Amino acid sequence: MKTVAQVDDAQELGRFTIPRSLIWTRVMPGFESMAARRVRADMENIDVPIFESVLMNRAAFQEMFLRGQVPRQFKPGGNEAQNLTAITRELISKIEEIAKEQAA
Repeated sequence: MKTVAQVDDAQELGRFTIPRSLIWTRVMPGFESMAARRVRADMENIDVPIFESVLMNRAAFQEMFLRGQVPRQFKPGGNEAQNLTAITRELISKIEEIAKEQAA
């Protein structure tokens, strides 16, 4: 919420739109807390775009720092690698969409 407010302030000061989307991180597989549901509803009510993909809370993401490798390197085809691939694809798609809008 604070970050959204800061971006809103920056837009107002700069007098231009700052493209943005939220991504849920550290989400427990198969579980969304009551607090997370409330924050999601609040964000949806103020029309803040939210990624469809979420960054799950998985041990492999913590292991990245110990191994010096991303999950697709040490666990190719695993849920962790698929999770990161989905987020990456969605991010690239959003950037391409913004670039098309700004070019028009």
